[in-house]
Amino acid sequence: MYQNIYIVAIITLLVLLTIKLQSNDKIYYKQIVLQDELNKKINALNNILEQKEKEKEKNNKLIMPLQINPIPDVVNIRDTKVTEDPLYPLYGRTERPIIDQLMTNNMFNIRTRGSDDTYRPTGYAKDEETGQIYYVMGRQRYNGSSVGDFYLVSTDTTNRLKINLLDKSGNQIIKDIYNLPNQIEIDSGVFKGKKFSVEQLKNSDLMSPYY
Repeated sequence: MYQNIYIVAIITLLVLLTIKLQSNDKIYYKQIVLQDELNKKINALNNILEQKEKEKEKNNKLIMPLQINPIPDVVNIRDTKVTEDPLYPLYGRTERPIIDQLMTNNMFNIRTRGSDDTYRPTGYAKDEETGQIYYVMGRQRYNGSSVGDFYLVSTDTTNRLKINLLDKSGNQIIKDIYNLPNQIEIDSGVFKGKKFSVEQLKNSDLMSPYY
């Protein structure tokens, strides 16, 4: 009798152990399935975030202002070369905006009033007392006119002294930008009494690379 009870107890224990093992296997399997589902959802979320980040970068590039390099003032560069670059020929030039229109191949948009001309070397001036040499810097005052504004600047690049060329009434001593006088005399200011011999520069033709 006791032997039968012992056998039943062993069988019962084996059944419970089997059920327990099966239960553990099911739990482990469920954990694997859940972990796999979780990994899939995490990967999907990462893909969504990555795609949104790419779209954001693309939109930022579209609205980013264009970086436009300023167009250099080639005429101003040219005028500086005339006075400072020993390899550049000493030529005068025609007035602006004619040069600007030629540079852009647009001769139909020229100002009819006023002038956009800038100062440029138009001649030499020699101080008759000291022998010092100056550039006669001039610009056209009115578009289509020969009336100009002038000043002198030393050819010595270490001493860029500038001298206004105005008379007592504040008018320009030199009147015609295309025909400089052979001699000028300053009659007012700290340079009163100074006399200069003047030599006009030859202009390059409009077909020249030095315009």
